[in-house]
Amino acid sequence: MALESGFFNSVNGDRLYNAEQMSRYFENILSSGIFKRIENCLKVSATNSMALTVAPGGGLINCHWFRAMSAETVTIPTAHAVLPRFDIVVARLDMSDNVRAITLDVVSGTPAESPAAPDPVRTTSIHELVLALVYVPAAATAIVEQNLTDVRDNEWYCGYVQSLVDTPIIKTIHYRYIAPANDTTIAPIGITGFNVGADLLNVYANGFRLAPGAEYTINTATNSITLAEAIDAGTIVDFEVYRPFMPDGIPEMADVVAALTQDVADMQSRVTELEADTGWIEIPWEGGATSNVNWTARLRRVGKSIFLRGLCTSIAANEVQLATIPNGYRPTMGGHAYTGFCSNSSGGNTRAARMFIETNGAVVFRSAGTSAPSSGDVINISTSWLID
Repeated sequence: MALESGFFNSVNGDRLYNAEQMSRYFENILSSGIFKRIENCLKVSATNSMALTVAPGGGLINCHWFRAMSAETVTIPTAHAVLPRFDIVVARLDMSDNVRAITLDVVSGTPAESPAAPDPVRTTSIHELVLALVYVPAAATAIVEQNLTDVRDNEWYCGYVQSLVDTPIIKTIHYRYIAPANDTTIAPIGITGFNVGADLLNVYANGFRLAPGAEYTINTATNSITLAEAIDAGTIVDFEVYRPFMPDGIPEMADVVAALTQDVADMQSRVTELEADTGWIEIPWEGGATSNVNWTARLRRVGKSIFLRGLCTSIAANEVQLATIPNGYRPTMGGHAYTGFCSNSSGGNTRAARMFIETNGAVVFRSAGTSAPSSGDVINISTSWLID
């Protein structure tokens, strides 16, 4: 049947599951690799003999788990008499009926003057994770630490178990280049979009990590590296790039930073706007009004707040336009109205005065009663409003 589901209680044997179905539970949850949280997980160490020690640890290979509860030993086969070679130490999942297990083993490479490490086997029945590359010198009788290259953190060879639910924000990309001829000094990086400023690059030659600057330099114009020492035909150059990565639906970090930068700029602009102060500016009286004791009509803008002050006299009408507010200071949404007062020159006979600031800028006085103020009366203007 095309649709499978599980797991359910069995009634009279009607729900039976095999190991493959049980293991498949992890298929979309965890990746293949070793467990990083276990200290020195499956680290390969030399013993100054042809035997190597693999530290305790565990991992997952195609949803099948394994764990070494104590140190394990693997043995390097006899060295070639005159030629060196590379071997690999692997954790091997073998699904064939006569094995059905995960084991630790050594795979020997081909002896050569410039040997290359063998690739791990990855078929439908066998899948290998490479824990270490082992350089086996000609006629060697012992392997030392300098002969070992730890590749557990290399995702192409091995890598660590990662959650497939919470996608990691670092993406690892690999590219392998094989030198076509002797005396090769240029190797293409071969990774689309490689950015020397944003990506972290590791380079390996036949499994040995090269030191940037000392053993190679990056040519950004050609997306390649120049090797300090020429390599022979057949030399394997592995490129490993660590790149910042965000899952689908989550914006790239650069976009997030750009948006935050714009938000900060907008906030700074807003603060500047709110803190902007024009100071007091004079506007002329109109309708025959004159200043009382040098109290001219004055206008001030602080951010979105507008202030209007002044004392005027010489008004002898029930309604008159006293001044005009310039653009940028005028109220919106129907204008602004308030109740002020007028009095005689000595401050007596105080009475209400209706004041209107129209959206067209007109400052209009309307007498609260039926009688107009006398020409000597003083009209007090003191109000404020907000603009958009």
